[in-house]
Amino acid sequence: MELDFLIDILRCPNTGSTLQRTSAGLQSSDSGSIYPLVRGIPVFTVEGTKVVHQQESHLSNSLAPAAQAMIASTQGLVLNLSAGGSVIQPENVVELEYSIFRNTNVVGDAHKLPFASETFAGCICMNAFEHYHTPGTVAAEILRILKPGGWFFMHTAGLQPLHEAPHHYYNATSFGVTHWLKGFQDLQVVVSPNFHPVYALSWLTSEIERGVSKNCSSEELVTLQNATIMDITAFWRDPASRKGKLWEAIQKIDPETQQICAAGWQATGRKPFAR
Repeated sequence: MELDFLIDILRCPNTGSTLQRTSAGLQSSDSGSIYPLVRGIPVFTVEGTKVVHQQESHLSNSLAPAAQAMIASTQGLVLNLSAGGSVIQPENVVELEYSIFRNTNVVGDAHKLPFASETFAGCICMNAFEHYHTPGTVAAEILRILKPGGWFFMHTAGLQPLHEAPHHYYNATSFGVTHWLKGFQDLQVVVSPNFHPVYALSWLTSEIERGVSKNCSSEELVTLQNATIMDITAFWRDPASRKGKLWEAIQKIDPETQQICAAGWQATGRKPFAR
């Protein structure tokens, strides 16, 4: 995507005004704010010229086949939001990220998209909503930049361990996703093949096995490795089973892994005194 093309659809993320190219970058027509160009890529984040450059070799997972098919059948522009290091970039796709990856076209914040309203015929957002601090705001922004009838395709975390700390804020239920996307019509929230429960189970047990190995003896680790699914299931179904070598080994999971795999959280706090 050449800047001469992008400038027609780009807008100041703070005021929504058009932008003019200057020697310093792109300037908002009403506020005068200037957004720098880094390697020819407009940057609309507070990092400005200090935006992070990711390795060219950094590759993200390929787009889901269903998303690829939707892009291929779309007449008009498609936004790949939080695109990461895409393997391929179709000609009608604009990629936005918070740092510069191999195919990034625009650097911006998903909560304040730097695009004109009703610009895109479609939008994809893969495995990113859990990393937005205010997902509902991002959903509203996507609605704003989509043309009437424009489609949206997303994947987001359900039962997943903590990843990409500290910016992993949410693991949603289908009800949570529905709430985030309440402004969309014909909404369908389903379990795609890559989110089959077996992946939740295997990812979690992988982290637990690694966490136990940090603090237990080789004998205790073997006890865990030889445990059956029903041995672990019993700890939930039968409180009386929460004893013995297997239980004691699991209790030695290190604090960091407990943070990654915790079943829930306890929080306490205090209201600040008036200033």
